[in-house]
Amino acid sequence: MRAKLHGDFSKYPSEIRDIFRALKAEVLEVRSEWLVYHHLFMEDEQFTQVMSRGLGGVLGALQNMLQTNLLLAIARLVDPATGIKGDKNLSLRNLCEEVPANTGTLRKDATKLLNKIGAAAGNVKFHRHKSIAHYDLEISLEAKQLPSVTFREIRRILEQIEAFLNLFERHFENSETLFTELPAREITGRCEATVLKALAYDRLEADGTISKGEWKRRVNGPLTTEA
Repeated sequence: MRAKLHGDFSKYPSEIRDIFRALKAEVLEVRSEWLVYHHLFMEDEQFTQVMSRGLGGVLGALQNMLQTNLLLAIARLVDPATGIKGDKNLSLRNLCEEVPANTGTLRKDATKLLNKIGAAAGNVKFHRHKSIAHYDLEISLEAKQLPSVTFREIRRILEQIEAFLNLFERHFENSETLFTELPAREITGRCEATVLKALAYDRLEADGTISKGEWKRRVNGPLTTEA
């Protein structure tokens, strides 16, 4: 678990209150990672190339980590309610099974959508099992191939998961969360500014406005926290 969400969840039954709160925090985290990935690698090829010039191999490492995190997070969210040893999982299935009987058609509606999510996430779960949680021998030796998982699939599954949580929000709060409105630049903005400043510095250094190696002398001297 990576995130905690604060707020008033008193309208939710005690059986699911803490589960829902924790799941929503996780889904908000996944959506943030998706938006960061989309912003850095899918929105604008020229922007991605500029960031790559500034960050080099670090950007590729970040891309790989975000891809892995997205697959892992979705696979965890669609895990069974209980694990092999009987321990309960923080998963959509667990939330669904804990819904009290006196909530009308909520449990039925949630189960119907959850079954669709589980079917859509089949390849994601296979990747988690065969290449992330374990190194499957035949996959590792390329005797077998993993099924492809497209970013369109990941986005669609994430949208279904968010719709699943909004079923509960509509039922208990008569409202919805606009997960797609989270701003990626609040996370990436400082990094982007740092890269652009560094590239601008390189130009100044190249045309002789700043002497070569001046940044090293500055770093070895007093530093401030000003942008």
